[in-house]
This record gives sequence, C-alpha cells and structure tokens, in this order.
Amino acid sequence: MKIKSVLLMLGATAFIAGCGSTGAQYEPIVDGPTTHAYYRDLSACRSLAEQRRYMNDDTKLSAAIGAAAGGLLGAVSADDGDEGEGLVAGAVIGGLAGTASGATDAHAQRKQIVINCMSGRGHRVVG
Repeated sequence: MKIKSVLLMLGATAFIAGCGSTGAQYEPIVDGPTTHAYYRDLSACRSLAEQRRYMNDDTKLSAAIGAAAGGLLGAVSADDGDEGEGLVAGAVIGGLAGTASGATDAHAQRKQIVINCMSGRGHRVVG
C-alpha cells in the first residue's frame, strides 16, 4: 500500500511541475496586426500571469478538502482491520484530486489574465 501512495504522490508532483508555465503561455487571437508592440505586450502579460502560482491558497485548500474527504471515505469503505491503510490511501488520492482540480483552475486563471491584460493594453482579443 505504501508504494502505491508514493507513486501517486510522485505522479501528482510531475503533473504540477509539468504545468509550470502553461496557461500563462497562452497566445490570444486578436483582431488586428501582431506588431512588435503586440509581442512586447504579450511578453509582459505572460510574466504577469505567471505570478498566479499553481500551488496557491485555493489549490492548497482543494487538496486539504480532498485529502480529508478521501481519508474518511477510505477508512469507512476499508475491510475490517484495514481502516488505517484505507484512510491513508483515500487521503492521498483525495489530496491528489484536489491538487489537480486547483491546478486546473489556476491554469484557466492564468489564461484569463493574459486575455484581460492584452485587452487592457488596447489589443482587440477575440479568443
């Protein structure tokens, strides 16, 4: 059981590390020319979007709630004598699910930051 938990945690770490700059690297579609000023603004907006961390307070809260709920479900559904293992497995799986959910939200927020920033700088963003 312990090996499965470690493998799940390593998988989640790899997932979050792989998402390191995604969302912030979004290139919006604009109605108009993509001039030097566009690319200068895009670079600045991407840097701004990267300030929204994946492991932010919302992601940590999602992970904690997922771990608590998963731990309870794991303990309740475990066979007699295996409540401890069920609790650990449920907590790990729930925590990973919560972390993934929070990271997905942060990805969408980063993308939206790029869009809002480019619009705010006068580019007609259409998508």
